[in-house]
Amino acid sequence: MIVTRSPALIPRGRPGLCRPVQVAAPGLIVGRPRRAVPAAGWGPIQAIDSYDIANQNEEESMYSGGDIGKAQCITLAQPTWITGVAWDLRKQGSPTGTIYANLYAVSGTVGSTAVPTGSALATAALDVSTLDVGFALVWFAFAYKAPAGGIALNVEYSGGDISNRPFVGIDTTSPAHGGNYAANGGAWAAAAAVDAIFSVIGRPAI
Repeated sequence: MIVTRSPALIPRGRPGLCRPVQVAAPGLIVGRPRRAVPAAGWGPIQAIDSYDIANQNEEESMYSGGDIGKAQCITLAQPTWITGVAWDLRKQGSPTGTIYANLYAVSGTVGSTAVPTGSALATAALDVSTLDVGFALVWFAFAYKAPAGGIALNVEYSGGDISNRPFVGIDTTSPAHGGNYAANGGAWAAAAAVDAIFSVIGRPAI
């Protein structure tokens, strides 16, 4: 993995003290961001929504011939600049190509029947071969102003095969997020009894 310097900032210590953070071109933030200063919006970067990795009990894969997309549909309480989305990802074998993270509008009711709809509102990309063999939160950088209401966080990969593929961490035992999961195996299907492991950071868009 080639790691390059980025102007993205992650603070340490007192508010206002920031240092550069390494970013894996073109979309992966290496490490776990806490707070940051994005290019738009007001106020400090903050956690917008998440479902903790401690809840993971299962995984689902993406590859050509199977599901090529996964999504977690959530509700934003107010207009928000989304600056980062993390997915709980790992790889099996040696997949090649690009894994994408996208933001979509939703169709249906968040929490039960919501699925992504329309064209992607924003996209970030990463070389899938840079994923670890063990699960880790992988951050994708965005600069998207989302309205209040439902939005679908999406990750997709359409290459590989059954021996070379990425996996997404999910909770099928006692999902309690309040949104809902969806999978795309040719068409989107909502799964109200599943939640993906994810995190979203950003700042209010006022």
